[in-house]
Amino acid sequence: MIGLTELKIAEGHVIGNHSWSHPRLSEIAASDLAAEIEKTEYILEVTTGLRTLLMRPPYGAVNGDTLAN
Repeated sequence: MIGLTELKIAEGHVIGNHSWSHPRLSEIAASDLAAEIEKTEYILEVTTGLRTLLMRPPYGAVNGDTLAN
């Protein structure tokens, strides 16, 4: 059975990272920010065999630390 992510890739959609639990990334510690991205990236890579190149912060919430990471 094909999952939604694999279906979207097969349809030609680009898959990006959006964090694991959808926090305001501008309000969490750098270590938590890294964990949010890495956990999602791991699941996407295991599921699809691909790594993402794009990341969209939830709520568009960014600051200097978010952008640096």
